Amino acid sequence: MTIEVVVKVHTENRAHLHDIMLKKMKDEIELLSRHIEVARAVAENQPIGIMKLAELLDLPSHRIRYSLHVLEQLGYIRASSDGAVATERTRELFAHLNENLDDIILLLNVMKNPNSGTSVPISR
Repeated sequence: MTIEVVVKVHTENRAHLHDIMLKKMKDEIELLSRHIEVARAVAENQPIGIMKLAELLDLPSHRIRYSLHVLEQLGYIRASSDGAVATERTRELFAHLNENLDDIILLLNVMKNPNSGTSVPISR
């Protein structure tokens, strides 16, 4: 194998790894978006069950069930005999959601254009 071929293969592998990393980030954002959508629907329609949520959000019940499980583990919702209900933590989430999303958008913009001169806050 020539050095030229080795460099080409190495470069293609690195590009493939970058694609995987960015796809994973996109998948995580989409999953978090669904969790937020489910939390919002619970807060607006509580108490609400899985089937009603699935119908309301036009999502399969297994995806709703998973999001409810995650949201319950994180303390954003709780189960009741009549269905899921939002907790105080959900109200806090939505009270600061736009601000927190703006921070994430800023971070993504800096990643997109690192020479912009904008500094990114590490955390609040």
